[in-house]
Parts: sequence; structure tokens; C-alpha cells
Amino acid sequence: MLLVGWRPTEGWSNVVPMGFRSFAQPSIACSPNRCFIAFVEVPSRQGIVSTQTRLQWTEGTISWPVNFPIPGSLTFTYTAGITTSWYNVVSDPVASVVRNPPGGWFYYVSTSWPQRVGGAWGTRPLVYRRSEGVQGTGALVQLTPLLPHTAGIAESPAAGATGTCAELFTFRSP
Repeated sequence: MLLVGWRPTEGWSNVVPMGFRSFAQPSIACSPNRCFIAFVEVPSRQGIVSTQTRLQWTEGTISWPVNFPIPGSLTFTYTAGITTSWYNVVSDPVASVVRNPPGGWFYYVSTSWPQRVGGAWGTRPLVYRRSEGVQGTGALVQLTPLLPHTAGIAESPAAGATGTCAELFTFRSP
């Protein structure tokens, strides 16, 4: 994964290798304080390496040097490194950030999971939440009740944020 930043006065930053890979399209969401990146573990059949496609994430801050040449550079300072959940996913994760009314921010991640119900294959959208700046490895908390199973072949869910509201959209084929 590569990280590139934009600043109106300095332009694009240099490309920064993040040092990890994603099996699916990664997603990033940033509050005014921190950024959260959601991605998927890369499976492997070799030895002790995992064969899973589990949801992974990291949280940190983006730092710009005070004096740097155009196009400049940036670094992503990790809070707790990469955290791997036990949630296997099949779709690209979609991250969004929502303001918590009492203060602070929440990160939301939406994914989908295949499920067979009543003889029909489909998917169940899954949504997880994490409080910004949790010390240690922290956790994504799965929100319940779960959204209903959707028959058919579903596409990746999409998430958005409007102020204090998280929004979830799903799409499926006929």
C-alpha cells in the first residue's frame, strides 16, 4: 500500500510505502486528528503464514515536515501497528469517520460476508466501529443487530458519514 497526501500550498507529497499489503482495495478515513486505514490480510498457502482474509486496520497520524521541497513528503505514524481481527471478509472494506457528539470521533468499517439462507446464496453486510485513539491494540466492535441477509450476488458495501451519522449502502445484482 502506498500513501500520498495533498496540501493546497505545497501540492502532492512524495509516495510513501506503508510496508504492508492488502488482499482487497484498502480504505482510509481521517478525522481532524488521526487517520484510520482498513485493509484485508493477504492469504498464503506457505508454512505458518495465514490462509485467512481477515479484516486488518491501523490508526495513526500523518506528519508533514515543516520545511520540505515540493512535492514534499509525509509519514504515517502508527498508533499500535497493524491489528488483525478474527473477522474474515470477502469484500473491500470501506472506512468512514463520524463525530461523536460528547467529543472525539468514531471510525466505522463496512464489509460483507457470504451467507446461504433458504437455499439462496447472498451476503450479509457487516459494520464495525472503533473509537479513535484507543490505547493498545484496541478493537473493532461489530454492531448489532446485523443487517438482514440479502439474496443474490452482492457488491461491496459502501459507507459514508454526515456529521454524527454513519450511512451504509449495499448493492446487489438482480
